[in-house]
Order: sequence, then structure tokens, then C-alpha cells
Amino acid sequence: MGRKLQELPEQPSPLVELARWLREQRQRTGLTYAQLAERLEVNKSTLSRAVSGTTLPSLTMVEEIARACGADVNAGRRLHRKGLWELRIRQMLQGEKRNPRDFVVTPADLWNALVSQYALSGLTYRRAEEKAKRLAARGVIEQPISRSTFHNFVTRRTSPTRTIMFAVLAVSDVPQEEWPQWESAWRIARMEDVRQAARDGSPAAREYLGREPERLLKPYGIPWSN
Repeated sequence: MGRKLQELPEQPSPLVELARWLREQRQRTGLTYAQLAERLEVNKSTLSRAVSGTTLPSLTMVEEIARACGADVNAGRRLHRKGLWELRIRQMLQGEKRNPRDFVVTPADLWNALVSQYALSGLTYRRAEEKAKRLAARGVIEQPISRSTFHNFVTRRTSPTRTIMFAVLAVSDVPQEEWPQWESAWRIARMEDVRQAARDGSPAAREYLGREPERLLKPYGIPWSN
């Protein structure tokens, strides 16, 4: 591409994850960036920005790169959606704050929102671990979280448990008065997990929801009907 691409930003974020995936697909094909740009019929600077990890490329660009590289287009779409969540959180911080319950419906929504919140902190996994230890010692959170747990959460190998959620919020300097809103969002996401299990035929999930569905579901704004 005339000059070597810049290294990806060190701090984890959905934008970096998307850029790394796009770079890996190009590398897997053996195409140079110049050849890929020519195949996509875009200029080199456009392709360079798309894989920079600092800006979000258009969904069309992500899909075209995936197709040109013979990659999973749906995987690219999922990563792009996570990038959109990061930008949405940034916009929220710059403007009017919104309750997390306004945009969390599924466990994936909660995960995207929390990862984007963590990305805004700019913390490496090591620094997050150190900060979590200090916060646990002060009684702000129940227990310290290791760097491997932070890494597994950001890379979606670990689901956002309540303990992990509060640790992420704490190290990201989210004011504690906002934590109840996030806990409510967490309950919404967990309830959707139960509802999905019920739809999949789980007797236990159906029994749980059947006990007092109105009491369980109404506080979280979730309709009982499928």
C-alpha cells in the first residue's frame, strides 16, 4: 500500500476487533492491500481507514471486504454491529445520557454496551486488573477480577455475570448512582435468556416463567407474548 499500515491501537475495543478481523481475512487470502483495493474498486486510503481500528467503516465496505476475501459475511456484520455500539456509547457520553434499559433487550446488547463502556476507559487488561484489586480492597466491588477474566469478557469467552458487570462499570469510572440502571438492564438480558430457553423447550424455564409471569416480566418492560 505504498507504506506500512500503522499498528492497531493497544486498548481493546470493538473497532480494533473489527479491524483485526479484516486484516486477518486479507492476510489469509495472500492479497496485498493494493491488490485488495483494486479488487474492491476503492482507493488505497479508503481501505487503509477501514482497517485502521480508529474509525468505523461502512457496513457495505465490511461486507465487500469479506466477500472479496471469501470470509464469513455474517461474522463481519456482527463485528460491525459491535462497532456501532461503541460509537453509540461515545455519542451518549458527549450528549444526553440515556438509561441502559433503553437499549438493552438481549444478552448480546448488554455485552456490546459493557464492552463499549470498557473500551472508553482506555485501560489495558493489566491496568484493569490492578484497578479492580484496589476497588475490591475499598469495598466498591465484591471481588477483584483478573486480567484474564477481563480479556475473556471482552473477547466474548465469558458471559457478563453480575460480578463482572459491576467490575467493568467500576474500572470504567461509571458513577455508582448509575449502577442500578445497569443492573436493571442486566436483569432484562438474563430474563431474555430464560425466555429463549423456554422457547427452546426447557421445562425448568417454562416452569420459572409460569409461576408469576406478570411480576417477573412487567418491571423489565418485556412483553409476555412471543
